[in-house]
Amino acid sequence: MSVAGTASLGPQTNGKIGVVAFVFIVLTNMLGAILGVLAFVAFKPGESYRWFTQPCVPPVVYSILHVDLT
Repeated sequence: MSVAGTASLGPQTNGKIGVVAFVFIVLTNMLGAILGVLAFVAFKPGESYRWFTQPCVPPVVYSILHVDLT
């Protein structure tokens, strides 16, 4: 139905509708990208994960593990 409707329009009107649709798609994609970046900056994913995974044992000091095999 929409193909028949746009086919009956003149080329100038069809071009205007195409430009409006293109601008709408670009603007909504830009809005989504901006919101995604803002959400990333606000929530900082992965940073809160470190709070829950504190090591239970102290870190290994490699200078203690050095063994002279000669």
